[in-house]
Amino acid sequence: MSKLVEFKVLVAHPAAQLQQLDAMKNDCGLEQEIEIEQKLKAYWRSTA
Repeated sequence: MSKLVEFKVLVAHPAAQLQQLDAMKNDCGLEQEIEIEQKLKAYWRSTA
């Protein structure tokens, strides 16, 4: 594999991950899960 092709593959991989992260940021389901997790952590801290 040429250095240029290898470089392009490495550059494309993080770009795809950033696109996935951006899509997840706009996901209401993820937002709800984060809120639930935060509430559970707060609850467990208060009972410890």
